[in-house]
Amino acid sequence: MRCPRSGTAAVALALLLLGALAGAAEAGPRRNLTYNLPEDRLESFALEVRQVVETSFTRLPPESKDYDVDDLMSRIGRSESKATGRLERVVARAFRDGSYGLVTRVAALEGTTDRGEGPRPLELNALVGKSLSLRVLSSGQVVDSFGWGHLAGASGGGDLVADALLQSVLRLPNTLPRGRPVMATWDLRVPVDAFLQRVQSWVLTWTEAPAPADCKRCTALSYTGTLKEVSRDVHPARPMSLEGEGTVEGTLILGAGSRRLQQHDWTTRWTRSVRSHRANDTLRGELSQSVELTGSLRAVEP
Repeated sequence: MRCPRSGTAAVALALLLLGALAGAAEAGPRRNLTYNLPEDRLESFALEVRQVVETSFTRLPPESKDYDVDDLMSRIGRSESKATGRLERVVARAFRDGSYGLVTRVAALEGTTDRGEGPRPLELNALVGKSLSLRVLSSGQVVDSFGWGHLAGASGGGDLVADALLQSVLRLPNTLPRGRPVMATWDLRVPVDAFLQRVQSWVLTWTEAPAPADCKRCTALSYTGTLKEVSRDVHPARPMSLEGEGTVEGTLILGAGSRRLQQHDWTTRWTRSVRSHRANDTLRGELSQSVELTGSLRAVEP
């Protein structure tokens, strides 16, 4: 016997079913690859980075005629910086939604810079002790972050470690790429301060990689991909915009069973256009940059 159903009840049921289907679609494939972020343990990583930056002016502002632009370009046209040190991190809080409050700090750092006259010591003491708070899921997805302004304002050099801090929790694919590549895409937002937020789009292809002989039953993953960035600084004293495209490649190793990060080696290459704007938003000047950054993180005893 068929039971009569009111129109209101039928609509409610239809909406409930549509909501369930939408939730299933949003969840996507079931995730079986995550980091193990221990809540009761300090993790430490040896850090090595090398960054090469080449800069050229695309459009000079009118007031540049009062300055020695050639001398300026000879000093900033090409620079190569290297740094070694140690990062430490700890899970400071576990949230109800399953995310973690991960605090990472620069425990030690020293480096050199070369602007064509040979390597010279790079002053990085202001970065030592600086910390960054990341709210992340166990997949490595960054939900929120705080502290970028401290790195940017630490007398320079912050860009050398900022990339490494993010790469220490590079977002993992949903599943292991066993026998076939696995694609992953996401947007990464870096709130430098209240006026500047950098937005990057990542498209990666993951494949299996051979694990080191001394790391039995470890999981090794390689990846290649493309990057895009669109950012705008709306501070009235420094209105600027940035557009960039790049590539990234690397290999990441997770410990056997523990799924803790053991090693990560990567290289990113960016081509960027940086524009300075006037108060009325007209273009004031523009420069082009190519940036290559090679980094390495290796787990060590604290």
